[in-house]
Amino acid sequence: MASRCFSALTILAMALVAGCASEPERVHSKPMSQVYDDIHRQGARDMVDLLRDGMANRQVLGMTDPYYPVRLPEEVIPIWVRDTTDPVTGRRKQGHVEWVVIRPSTWAE
Repeated sequence: MASRCFSALTILAMALVAGCASEPERVHSKPMSQVYDDIHRQGARDMVDLLRDGMANRQVLGMTDPYYPVRLPEEVIPIWVRDTTDPVTGRRKQGHVEWVVIRPSTWAE
């Protein structure tokens, strides 16, 4: 009786070992480099989404709805300076554009 039980257990163990030794089926058809590239690309997208959500939840400037800029640009206008003649030397100065700052840039409050 013990030998039959031992024989049955031996056959069962051999069947399990033989099943583990068989070659596994190929699951992925992509090369590993493409799999890594896809994972890194998706990870970068997920990180950007998490940062945007976190900034929007904390009401950080520039991420609120409606959009509120962090830095307000300066207001600049062009002024045309016409041709002139220097009264001392008599040399003629060609006309040109001068850019004048009307309102300097400021930080958002």
